Amino acid sequence: MRKFAVLAALLVTGCATSSAGLERMGVEFTVPSQKSAQAFATCAAEVLQGSVELRGAGNHYWILRPNALGVPIVRWDFKDQPTGGSIAELRATAIIGAGKDKVQGCA
Repeated sequence: MRKFAVLAALLVTGCATSSAGLERMGVEFTVPSQKSAQAFATCAAEVLQGSVELRGAGNHYWILRPNALGVPIVRWDFKDQPTGGSIAELRATAIIGAGKDKVQGCA
């Protein structure tokens, strides 16, 4: 019965259990910075503890943090702003342990 409950929970949250699924979630928290998106994302990837994956395309970078099962549960997006600097946007299934203080420290 317990296996069924775990499977059901994964199916219900299936849309958020991928990088793209997390990207479609609403933004929970933002951090502005005077740094470029690349510099901001690189700093954040270095200070976040645990397993993180830094990816990028153009001037958009993102960090994924998986849970113990390897499922992405936290996504930080770093985007250059037209007026200069960049912004980090947090999307997560659980805010606790997302590393908000560490990302703010990199700003």
